[in-house]
Amino acid sequence: MKNGKFLAGVIAGLGTGVLLGLLFAPAKGSQTRKRIMKGSRYNVAEAKVSLHDVMRKNKEKLQHQLDQNDLNSSVM
Repeated sequence: MKNGKFLAGVIAGLGTGVLLGLLFAPAKGSQTRKRIMKGSRYNVAEAKVSLHDVMRKNKEKLQHQLDQNDLNSSVM
């Protein structure tokens, strides 16, 4: 008898959760997936811009250091 009540409670809880999820969902699943994809594309684009910026700055620093080393070695 305990198992039957437990199973009934689980089923009732699942049903309640699904119903509340449907009632309070902010958008359709397809719309939510589109928003997630759009946001991830934006984040990837921003990461690429940041990465290119970092690479450019590091390249400039490296070039400056190489130039300094060339000047120091030619003076000696």
